[in-house]
Amino acid sequence: MQATPLKQQLLNYSVLFKQMFLDYYQHQKKFFWLIQFLMIVSTITGIFWILTIILGISHYQNPTQADGFKHILFAWVFKMPLWQWLILASTSGIISAWTLYLSVQMGVNSVLAYQKYLSQKCLKLVSDDNYIHWSKEFEQPPRQVLLRILRQGIQLTGLVSRRITRAFVSLLTFMMALVVLLYLDGNLLLLLLPLSFLYIIALYYINRYAARVSTEMADTLPLSSSRFGHLVGQVLNKNMKVNTPEFQHAFDESLYMHQAELKYKRRLAEIHVNWLNTIFLVLGVAIIIVYIVYIQSTNIDWQQLLFFLIALRYAATSLQQISATTVAYSRFLPEIQLVFRLLNVRNLTNNDDKLVLNNHTIIYVSSSCIDMFEIQQLNNSLVFKDSSIIKYIQEIREQGVNLYFEQLVHQSNQNIIIDNNLERLKRIVLNHKQKISPVIENIIVFSSVSKEIKQLSLDEFQNYNLQDNCSDNVDDIDAFI
Repeated sequence: MQATPLKQQLLNYSVLFKQMFLDYYQHQKKFFWLIQFLMIVSTITGIFWILTIILGISHYQNPTQADGFKHILFAWVFKMPLWQWLILASTSGIISAWTLYLSVQMGVNSVLAYQKYLSQKCLKLVSDDNYIHWSKEFEQPPRQVLLRILRQGIQLTGLVSRRITRAFVSLLTFMMALVVLLYLDGNLLLLLLPLSFLYIIALYYINRYAARVSTEMADTLPLSSSRFGHLVGQVLNKNMKVNTPEFQHAFDESLYMHQAELKYKRRLAEIHVNWLNTIFLVLGVAIIIVYIVYIQSTNIDWQQLLFFLIALRYAATSLQQISATTVAYSRFLPEIQLVFRLLNVRNLTNNDDKLVLNNHTIIYVSSSCIDMFEIQQLNNSLVFKDSSIIKYIQEIREQGVNLYFEQLVHQSNQNIIIDNNLERLKRIVLNHKQKISPVIENIIVFSSVSKEIKQLSLDEFQNYNLQDNCSDNVDDIDAFI
């Protein structure tokens, strides 16, 4: 039976989640368990502090009462003098705050170490000749996508890993709070069950919303960066005046404001979780009060009700932390996917589907520079003759363009002419077309994605617009915060 898109989406989420967590855990196992220990100590001492204070006040108001939680758990405490149990309670509160602070510090140190490990692991992989096919797994130019992974993807993977690490104790606290709530008043807890289902449904849609917005940001960012960069260049070169209809149209087409809107939408996704938890807690308390006052109006055990509300508060706070973790994972899913798509190249075979070039060829490479890495990318997607010679436009200009192409007719070695300046290459082709056309018919517009490589005639190349190919872009780092 064919899986539905929703099932496939959940499967993809879970597989990536498992791989990310296991990768973090295997590298940071000691830190992981130390953080869990510190958070458990913080939670237990925090609960001890709040219960001791509340029950202490209750004990001194009514010392004859000898039942309930006070009698079961804290009778030994209240046999002490006031100053002793107050010091004990305050010490527990301080320990709770201190261990919580330590857990945060350890978490930061752990994530920084993990990010260093990930970055070096990625760099080692891309520098390994056995995995030179890694660039074919991405739609963006390899240099840009690698920088995006190193600057953003790894940072956000670490951020989400840190939240997941802290979510385990929150999950444990939530489950224990449910047990306490069930023990205190199972019927009252059942009244909150419909509200819990509504909470889960709302959380599901918040996560889908966050993932959809993040995906749209990642998909439109290259085009937006290219168009907006082109627009800024036009303004700086005084080729376009601001506040003209032409500028306004180009500004709207750059998707600059659309990207800004998507940023705020994604940042609001986590705030939606805070709103959801607040609404859940407010409505839950309202239901409890209505039940206590109008349904169970006699024999109200106010101490038990107070404990129920405290346990509910702990459950809601833990649930908020768990929900915020799931939303953070959904928000940063596209960047995390890029990281592990690169790391999973080790498990993929090299696809040898390459474009074969038998004649002299001019290749335009959309890149800030042409170096050994760029030449390697050409060899990943194109096949040249064994006797091929790499030539740069700058070398040809120094030799003389007309002289070079006159001599090229008589050369047996295949000449591969490379340049990364589109306007310069267009001018050379236009001004020396008569000398070029006898030896070169097509110009290759190179892309690291094989299916996007274009073979253009000399005339078609004159009409080629870089904006049509969104490879020349600078990623907006702030877009993924």
